[in-house]
Amino acid sequence: MIFKSPFPDIQIPEVDIPQFIFTSNRFVANLDAPALIDAVTGKSVSFNSLRETSYKFARGLVGTLGIGKGDVIAVMSSNNLDYSSVLFGSLLAGACVTTINPSYVSEEVLFQLQDSKASVFIMDETCLKSSKDALSGISPDRMFVLSDNTVEGVSSFRCLLSDTEVALPSFTAEELSCSPAYLAYSSGTTGQSKIHETLVVARTGADEVWLGLLPFFHVYALTTSLHSAVYEGIPIIVMTSFDFALLLKTIQTYKVSTVHIVPPIALALAYHPAVDMFDLSSVKYITSAASPLSKDIIEALINRLHTYVIQGYGLTETSPAISLGTASMTIRDSHGYFLSNIEARVIDTETGKELGVGEQGELCVRGPNVMKGYFNNHEATAASIDSDGYFHTGDVAIVHESGEFTVMNRIKELIKYMGIQVAPAELEEKLLQYPKIADAAVIGRPDELSGEVPVAYVVLKPGVTCTEDEIKSFIAKNVASHKLLRGGVVFIEKIPRAPTGKCLRRILQQQDLEYMAKAEE
Repeated sequence: MIFKSPFPDIQIPEVDIPQFIFTSNRFVANLDAPALIDAVTGKSVSFNSLRETSYKFARGLVGTLGIGKGDVIAVMSSNNLDYSSVLFGSLLAGACVTTINPSYVSEEVLFQLQDSKASVFIMDETCLKSSKDALSGISPDRMFVLSDNTVEGVSSFRCLLSDTEVALPSFTAEELSCSPAYLAYSSGTTGQSKIHETLVVARTGADEVWLGLLPFFHVYALTTSLHSAVYEGIPIIVMTSFDFALLLKTIQTYKVSTVHIVPPIALALAYHPAVDMFDLSSVKYITSAASPLSKDIIEALINRLHTYVIQGYGLTETSPAISLGTASMTIRDSHGYFLSNIEARVIDTETGKELGVGEQGELCVRGPNVMKGYFNNHEATAASIDSDGYFHTGDVAIVHESGEFTVMNRIKELIKYMGIQVAPAELEEKLLQYPKIADAAVIGRPDELSGEVPVAYVVLKPGVTCTEDEIKSFIAKNVASHKLLRGGVVFIEKIPRAPTGKCLRRILQQQDLEYMAKAEE
């Protein structure tokens, strides 16, 4: 059975992302209004200034560096007022942008730079200092810092801003449907190509003031917050990092009307006593994604803040939204309705048979928002997108009679910590580099605050002793913070494996449930 959106299909304009955004009626009507406002300093950038800086940056990339179609520009930065101009300017120059998690260590940065074949690297001051060991492959004249001045010999990106007229690339309709706009690395090891056409699809309705709290490098914030708000002519209050007290103060000060968050923040808003010290009455909508919210948390948010709480569902591979709830949903904790232009199937995970309403199975989706494929990885693409064009999400879901659907659990091995994917294989590779470890496997352990946390099951080499803290410290030195072994380390005699050597994670997950049950006794 094929499930379709209750909303009518929309015609996708044959324009690139910046043109789509900069020519929208709401953008043009608000040129002199602030588009981005720093939550701490109050400094702002108008919609007109954002557009002008984007074009100046594009002219500099083309005229000075010779950037064009097929080039990749890497951007590594926390949220700031210049982030969007660099993104849009790069796209106007015809380049593809790969956004890098600013918490990555040098080894992770180096992998993404090499894998994406980035020829220009733009970073903020903090990232410049933390990724020095990864810069050897980038020419010094192609590294720039998101600052008004030169930092440690690296030029400011502003030196590229140019008023000299140069011909910027244009895209044919065919190119728009296949030219990558963003190369997003969901787990640190696999990149998904997001084409211009998929991201022109992803937009939402207008509100008054939005909060730019979630990291712009992640496709959730990039599209749902940044792209959509600029398109709709809505100011974004930009937070450079998460601080709960500052979050509450920012909502009160700027009268934020829409807050895009993830479940751990929703939990804090629902129960933290500090919330009662601030006036949050301006908040009309709370939109949560990355992992499911429980009915209890949803009810607590509604009762405390008197606001609509809407869950969305999506993946990096779907640019990212597949669904979004509405104020009229009949099932409180559902993930809403499929968005326009999207078709879905639910299939039996063992037989591949199509299932119907009320039956649980793997959710598969197709539509113009689905990625082009995994970058330079045809095998992974073929394993995820079937011959009918359906992307297999790896999530078990159920579609209700109302047309709403609910995601029940995950099939795929990827761990989702705070909405960011963590690949067990990457952590296992690191663990096996530790001289005292003979074998290791990593699984995700359910966690109310963060969705899942990585936990390592470890077999030590004969005759050696090792502590949990030793291993956790080793991992902490070699991976980004979201990959830390927050679930701990469990020492066992043998990792359950199939005759082929593949880790039997279902068995290990069952053992982990038993281990946790005993620990609570």
